[in-house]
Amino acid sequence: MKSFPKKFWRYIWRPPWWAVKCPLAWSQRLGLLLERVGADTIAEALFPHVEKKARRVTPLDASLPRTGSHRSKRWLIAVNTDVEVDD
Repeated sequence: MKSFPKKFWRYIWRPPWWAVKCPLAWSQRLGLLLERVGADTIAEALFPHVEKKARRVTPLDASLPRTGSHRSKRWLIAVNTDVEVDD
């Protein structure tokens, strides 16, 4: 079986380029929403970046207070609004 070079593995295990270039709160929100719609593969690619960088809870809706809302421990999101997933 052919082994892959180290350069290949560095590329595979790094976060998507767009996750590095946008605010971390966007990546946190996107990861949560991707999981909600069943796009787990993309969410899994994004998670290491969020896990490494996120240190505080971000509200899902920045215009609403985050107190008293459900928390996503995985994405460090205060789910302070309802999200409907259309089929």
